[in-house]
Amino acid sequence: MEEIKIAVADGNGGAAPKKQRDFALDNFRGFVILLLIFFFFYYPLKYTPWFLMHSEGVERLRYADFIAPCFMFALSAAYSTGLRKYTGAVGYKAAIKKYAARFLALIGIGFLLFAIPQVADRDMKIEFNVFSAYGIAGLYSLF
Repeated sequence: MEEIKIAVADGNGGAAPKKQRDFALDNFRGFVILLLIFFFFYYPLKYTPWFLMHSEGVERLRYADFIAPCFMFALSAAYSTGLRKYTGAVGYKAAIKKYAARFLALIGIGFLLFAIPQVADRDMKIEFNVFSAYGIAGLYSLF
């Protein structure tokens, strides 16, 4: 008896299936960015409700204290999957070089946006900012 094989069209021309984006991560990142924008513009207002302010002490946390760590989590989740894919495509050394350059660029952006204006005002103090924190954390995660 002869075996009959039936070809099933996959709509992709027989190529490997396309990778799907993680829409849950994209939605989470977008939601956190909206919260960052909201709190960035709402926080300095004079009559901001107490529960929307950053906490002043270590003994309590409020909503605003969780937004930046949530954004850091969303970035690290995206970086880890991207680094894994890129490492498989070009190799470990090339992937590390690309991601190290990306993290050094974040540190540079933080320096340009925050340190240079302070030095120009003769304040001479360089504050640690979010861009530098992301860049340093990213460099630390590579090694």
